[in-house]
Amino acid sequence: MSPLLQILSRRLDAETMRQLGRIIDADDETTTRAVAAVIPLLLGVFARQANESRSQAQALLNLLKRTYDGGLLDRLPALLTASTERPDAAGRSPIETATSGSEDVLRHTFGEKREPVARGVSRFSRLELRQADLLMHLLASLLLHALGRIQREEGLDADGIARLLNRERAEVEKQAPGVRRGGLMDYIEAEDDETLMRLVSEIGALIGDQAVLRHLRAPV
Repeated sequence: MSPLLQILSRRLDAETMRQLGRIIDADDETTTRAVAAVIPLLLGVFARQANESRSQAQALLNLLKRTYDGGLLDRLPALLTASTERPDAAGRSPIETATSGSEDVLRHTFGEKREPVARGVSRFSRLELRQADLLMHLLASLLLHALGRIQREEGLDADGIARLLNRERAEVEKQAPGVRRGGLMDYIEAEDDETLMRLVSEIGALIGDQAVLRHLRAPV
């Protein structure tokens, strides 16, 4: 398994998946299938961003150094446990507060296409829109923290980040042969919302059914 997905797979054990399901108010099976597909979809769009230009790759690198050092991964069990027990003073769960920065990242990355992407996730996973959007927000932060940890440990520059994301994306596509080469980067280019929703739903279903994060399909 590629290093980025390996880091995430170690964190997303059965108990973590169960707690994520409680936070988004979904059953274990639905949560697992959605997570196994949403992470590769996010990986594809971040890979696209890093490949658009050197300045975009540098911006992603700067974001990792500034905000996503990997520390959230170590605090994840405690944050999830607290999040299933009580909201904070603002009515948000502790994990939502800790990952609030990913809201801006998703807004910048997807722009006006964020809602159609979330609707596509909702369509293939059977999550409600609010559940799909919250899951995207949480998983974007986990993915960026995993990427930030690798960047720090390996001393990657902007080009190194782009190459890493390309390798990870290609590995996912190889494991899910129903997704064409480059498909995880290109789905966001759909011109209208309905086409985008359909593509996200189709790709998500293919990846979820192929169980790219295979250990997530283990019995709980």
